Amino acid sequence: MAAPMKPFRGRESDDSGFTSNNLWVGSLTMDTTESDLTELFGRYGDVDRITAYSSRGFAFIYYRHVEEAVAAKEALHGANLNG
Repeated sequence: MAAPMKPFRGRESDDSGFTSNNLWVGSLTMDTTESDLTELFGRYGDVDRITAYSSRGFAFIYYRHVEEAVAAKEALHGANLNG
């Protein structure tokens, strides 16, 4: 008999242990700049690059090291930037 599937939990973390050196950041205001994001996310490590889509309200933050991305995600999950 096959193992039961885990229920879908949306964007919550799962138990797979998957980590990445990049983060998706959503619900950004249109006036949020790459400089704002660099200042905020740079507190947690070396940001390699940022790809922001201000008009669409999201950005990708790329760190040099996975540990830094994990630290930023844990510290900033649910944080508010520019309203």
